Amino acid sequence: MTEPVFRYHPDPLATGSAVRVQHECSVCGQLRQVRFTRRTPGFTGWQQESWLYHCGDGAAFLGPAGYRDVEPHPDALNMLRASHRQLGWSSEETDEFLHRLDRNGEPTAYLFQCLHCGTHLASWDIG
Repeated sequence: MTEPVFRYHPDPLATGSAVRVQHECSVCGQLRQVRFTRRTPGFTGWQQESWLYHCGDGAAFLGPAGYRDVEPHPDALNMLRASHRQLGWSSEETDEFLHRLDRNGEPTAYLFQCLHCGTHLASWDIG
């Protein structure tokens, strides 16, 4: 039996919303290879999580991201820079912050991708 596929969360194993472990599904009773750690795959942030959207639809969550994960996506980097401009940060402060992004620590970014046009989006969080 194949595991469920989530349009808005394409790789829950990579993001930590699921773990690979053989178990009997409590709903269908069949043997499964993946156990989901929450009912609806998502992510947990230090502040209030915000699911990003684009082209009038929710975007696919690709996972937490450090600078090296976001760097290949200029559209996502520009979104993070715009967020900092709105907060009054200088370009130097923003660049220093972006280079400190850590997918396993803080500050961190959350990387998304539009399901319609492929644009990469990002938000950031710090504890």
